[in-house]
Amino acid sequence: MVAHWAGRFAREPITAVLLCGGLLVACHRPPPRPAQAARPVAVTEAIRRDVPIYVESFGTLMPYESIDLKAEVTGKVLSFHFTEGQFVRTGDLLYVIDTNQYAATLLKNQASLEQSAARLRNARDALARNQTLFAQKVIASNDLEAVETSYMEAQAEQKLAQAQVQLASLDLEHCTIEAPVDGYTGARLVDPGNIVPANTGPTLVNIRRVDRLRLDFTIPEKFASKARAKIASSDTVYALVTPQGADSVMATGIVNFINNTVDDQTGTIGLRADVPNADTRLWSGQFVTIKFVIGAQKDAVLVPYMSVQNGQQGPYVFVVTPTNTAALRQVTVGLRYDDLIAIESGVSPGERVVTIGQMGLAPGVGVTNVGVPAKR
Repeated sequence: MVAHWAGRFAREPITAVLLCGGLLVACHRPPPRPAQAARPVAVTEAIRRDVPIYVESFGTLMPYESIDLKAEVTGKVLSFHFTEGQFVRTGDLLYVIDTNQYAATLLKNQASLEQSAARLRNARDALARNQTLFAQKVIASNDLEAVETSYMEAQAEQKLAQAQVQLASLDLEHCTIEAPVDGYTGARLVDPGNIVPANTGPTLVNIRRVDRLRLDFTIPEKFASKARAKIASSDTVYALVTPQGADSVMATGIVNFINNTVDDQTGTIGLRADVPNADTRLWSGQFVTIKFVIGAQKDAVLVPYMSVQNGQQGPYVFVVTPTNTAALRQVTVGLRYDDLIAIESGVSPGERVVTIGQMGLAPGVGVTNVGVPAKR
């Protein structure tokens, strides 16, 4: 009996230890991982499109025409006939200079012209008479030559008188100063009552043409040959203009000039474009960025610029598979076009790429499109 209990006591502790060990293992086993919820993302399809190839630059818009008006005659400024900052058209009256002196000079020169005309008539009649007398051998040849000389002098005097009348007429016309081009006036720089000298005097007012602007800019010299060939061709060469602070292109300039030398200090070459500005949205002196179009890329694959991320392996995007899971694709990127970028390899047209929600996304994770469209 004692031996029976002793043997039972010896076996039951082992069983108890094994049972407790199994319970401990069961208590420390991690629970099964719950299924990961689909990540909300925004997606858009990669597209295929012809896009321009351009060189980016910057510059400042300049007036196509900027004219400092000065008096062409000396005199007192009597009046002005414009408002500062006013749009004026060619021929609009701007200033009037005292005309009294120039009107009197014109009358004097007109009288001199009439006198020279009378002398010319007398010299012509005298020549005709003496030619008849010479033919009749009544006078000598030297007498005829003297009369001919008088006639030629009378002709020269009349031409001189005519020129003086024309000059006096021009001076009188220049007493009224008109707008030479369509444009906006600047500040009035001379007030009535001031006497201004001809040609060398102060600027009366500046007028700038604004319906067309000039844009000077530079590009790296490595593009010089291609730019020259493009301008020399029959194709129109464009420069897309975006003012500082604007979100999109506001004007398209026509590039019509490339300089004849490379700047050895900067390694750039200068170009010039004419920028239409009929709606006057652009201003002279405005700083702009430029996209100088030198070619086109056919059938480029484009995705939103914001979809491309940079990692240790280089640029990549997340593509949404047909089973709505994320797949990471390493890509080779090309040129950027506004909010799009060309993908040279890694993505095919029609594939869906993630544009919003890449943070924390991993390959194989389920995704759901929240319907936030990317800008196209």
